[in-house]
Amino acid sequence: MDNPCKSQAGYTIYLVLIILAIAAILFSISIADTRAARVFARKEVQRRQAKLLAESGIVRAGYFLDGGDGHSIDWETSGYEERVDTFGTFTMVVERFGLFSRVVSTGHRQATTETLCGLVGRTIPNTLAPSLTLTGHIGGLILHKGSEVEGNVVLHHGYIYARKRGNPLPEYVRRLALRGSPPLPFDSLELPYRFSELERQKTQYIKTLPRINGPVTIDSDNDSLLDSGGIVVTGDCTLRTSRAFDAVIAVRGTCFIVDGAVLTNVACYADRIIVEAGRSDASLFYSANTIVIASGQHESQFLALDSIVVRSNATFGTMTVFAGCRMPVRVDSIETVSGGIFIDETAGINGTLICYSALQAPRTGVSPSITVRPGAIINGTVVTDGDCSLYGCTITGRVWARSIVAHDETGQYTNYLISTAIKMPREEQPFVLLGETPLKLVFKQAGKPPKTTTVSQ
Repeated sequence: MDNPCKSQAGYTIYLVLIILAIAAILFSISIADTRAARVFARKEVQRRQAKLLAESGIVRAGYFLDGGDGHSIDWETSGYEERVDTFGTFTMVVERFGLFSRVVSTGHRQATTETLCGLVGRTIPNTLAPSLTLTGHIGGLILHKGSEVEGNVVLHHGYIYARKRGNPLPEYVRRLALRGSPPLPFDSLELPYRFSELERQKTQYIKTLPRINGPVTIDSDNDSLLDSGGIVVTGDCTLRTSRAFDAVIAVRGTCFIVDGAVLTNVACYADRIIVEAGRSDASLFYSANTIVIASGQHESQFLALDSIVVRSNATFGTMTVFAGCRMPVRVDSIETVSGGIFIDETAGINGTLICYSALQAPRTGVSPSITVRPGAIINGTVVTDGDCSLYGCTITGRVWARSIVAHDETGQYTNYLISTAIKMPREEQPFVLLGETPLKLVFKQAGKPPKTTTVSQ
């Protein structure tokens, strides 16, 4: 007969062995998890350290662009490397991208790398500190129908009045400076040079990039055409792809950006550009003729050797740029100029608007260079060496122009503000890399949704 005590002892030993086995397994799992957690934590620390090194590269690029170590605002490099003690290194590429600089900074920490890519602009130059600067020799400024100007005003001569005849407005006397100002708040040759560079780049891309015949639509079915980094389309091109990143698209025809297009860090050169919808971030659009922006969400540069038209359904981030050049044309044996920037009624604009006239273009007897229609709201800087047409609009930022022209039901007037307010900005507004040495650089990382700002009247 079996001894029950021996059976119980055997069962107990068996149970203890199972418990010990389970404990050993759990202990092994715990050690493995701890080791994996340590590896993950170490890699995460290295990743963050590499990102800090990349950010150091952005700071260094800003230092050079700000004039450090004998450099200038035009500084470029195809491969700069710097070691941060024994901690690691960063490398960077800096190149001019339209009216900004594009910086690609990579931090290297042991076997880990992190890259930051974006555009560098600048703070507002001192010459643009006044809210309103009128460079023309047309004396005085009339504030009509509730118009107002916050901040300082610069005129060549004259004073600020509530009506054509009467005493100067006392509250504006202390904020008014009388002095001669140049046609533009930066060297007048800067913009012609930038536009000639864009035309040169376009010609170079047309010669060297792969070519296809248009009309063509680039969408999710064939956007591998952009994998090589660029393409030339002979004919019209429609962009509907959501995968366009860091590509060059040169179009010998009209380029359409439509619903579904998401363009990041893209350079688009075309004879004509029509933006019907879509989204763009840190991209460059250059047209030898006109650009029309009807809708979509954008924080990009739009540069044209002719007209730029902005409709009311589009929204823009603060580093958006509209820059146009007015060229001489002859119509019925009369020499005039083409182009200009036109902001539609009720449109909302963030960014910088610049329009200048080519050196050979006539300066008198021409239409306004920048036209802002009633109900439009602009948050940014408006600059032109011609006239600016403002009526029934609100500008939070700065205006630099030869003169203000406006019209209502009674006629057209020069240096009148009619139902228009120019307000001081309440937050920092970026500007393009033109003019004097910056007080501060502004970096906007690519690949993030555009930041839009609503400006209330």
